Amino acid sequence: MPGDPTCPPATVFATYNRYRGTKSTQLWLFADHGGGHGTERHTQLNRIKDQGLLSTRM
Repeated sequence: MPGDPTCPPATVFATYNRYRGTKSTQLWLFADHGGGHGTERHTQLNRIKDQGLLSTRM
């Protein structure tokens, strides 16, 4: 079974389940620790922007 050797799924899900704030997650079944390897850059940047952490000015 594939898995992330850096952040094992059990630790990620345990943290996710304990967190009481607004949350969402995305699973990449075969990406190891790469988190989609850049295929979700648009989604990642939008999430950061929605949290007010990304400037829209360059």
